[in-house]
Amino acid sequence: MATDLLGDLLLLLKEKIQDVDFRRAWGPGWGSRLLEGPVVSAEVVSERWSGNSLETVMKLSVFAPDASLREKVAVSLEETVRANCPGCREVLRKGEQEDSITRLPFQTVELTFSGGEEAGVQGIPVMLGGKEYSAAGVTVSIALSGNELVAIGEDIPFAVRDAQTEYQVSLEGIDTTGLERLAVFTAEIGSTVYTGCRWKKLDLQTGNAVFLAANCEEKEESL
Repeated sequence: MATDLLGDLLLLLKEKIQDVDFRRAWGPGWGSRLLEGPVVSAEVVSERWSGNSLETVMKLSVFAPDASLREKVAVSLEETVRANCPGCREVLRKGEQEDSITRLPFQTVELTFSGGEEAGVQGIPVMLGGKEYSAAGVTVSIALSGNELVAIGEDIPFAVRDAQTEYQVSLEGIDTTGLERLAVFTAEIGSTVYTGCRWKKLDLQTGNAVFLAANCEEKEESL
């Protein structure tokens, strides 16, 4: 999973940014050679599951002959990822550091991708009200509401009257512009269809959105 994600990211960066040598993590032998131009070394720092959400952290180390060029490439990396990688939840650019092996100065751009098994550079496809979006991460929780029935002298309910199941879906890293116009809508995430959806939270600055759904069902596979 992380290896495929790193490969997709490198292909994208090579296409969007010219005159930069993109490589997987610095290997012994070529890392200490005299730099003639900017080099970006990419590696996966960590990968962990939290429930159904997979978080992958990557590090892009920018090496170049002078500080101004390192800064220029680091800024370009940050802008390119933000503009072209909806699957990236967080971009953090750090200052000058020194490689412990080669003693070469470099800058780091740290990327955090999160989502389920479908997460990737292009994000998780989400259909909201018939329009397609991309989210960096999706988390689903289920709540049961209704009137709890408790026997006299007891604290633990023995049944729930008028029980209803409600689904809460949290979307991370999504363009929320215009979503407030959706009053009651249908959402599709992968093979799952949510109906009777309404917004609980929309945050334009953070790109996070939460909706509640009355029903949930799996789409039938086409023959």
